[in-house]
Amino acid sequence: LGYVVFCFSSSHNGILSFQVLIQSSAYGPLYLQERSELFLQSFNNTLAKNVADKSWWSELKSSAMTTLSQKDLTRVAATGRFFTQISSNRFLFGIRERQLNMLETIQSAESLLDFYNRFILSPHNQRKVSIQTFGENQTLPIAGSDVSSFENLSSWKTSFPLYPSSRIPYPPQE
Repeated sequence: LGYVVFCFSSSHNGILSFQVLIQSSAYGPLYLQERSELFLQSFNNTLAKNVADKSWWSELKSSAMTTLSQKDLTRVAATGRFFTQISSNRFLFGIRERQLNMLETIQSAESLLDFYNRFILSPHNQRKVSIQTFGENQTLPIAGSDVSSFENLSSWKTSFPLYPSSRIPYPPQE
C-alpha cells in the first residue's frame, strides 16, 4: 500500500501503551489512521477465529516461551534490558522470568482475546493520541472536537497533565 508499519507495546511510568507507527509518502495521515483502525478490528476477527484452535494457541505459547527463555547473547543486550527497566522506573530486572511463569498458567487463547477486546478495542479503557504530520500537498483536517492543531510542540505538551512519576514508589514494591 505504499507505507511502512510498526506495532509495539511499551510501559512508561506505569502506563501501558500499544502504538502503531505508520509512514507513507503515498497516502495522507487520515487515510492511514483509518487503515490502522481497520487493521486492529480485522486482527480481532483473526484472534476470534483462532481461539478455538488449540494447536494455534499451543504453537503461539511455545514460541513466546522459547523467546522469553533465551539468554542475552551479548552484554550490550543485557545492559539494554536492564537500562529499559531503570529508565521506565519499573525496576523489574527479573521480568522475563515473571512473564514466563505467568504464560505457563494461561491455558487457552480466550484470555488473550479478552485482553485485546478490553484494552485495545474498548473505547472505555483507552486513551487515544494520534500524531499526524502532513506534507505540503496534503489536506489538513478541519479542527473540531476530535482534532486540534498546534504550531509549537513544546507548548502543546506542557498543556497536558503528565502522569506524576513521584507517585511511583522507589524502589517499587513487589
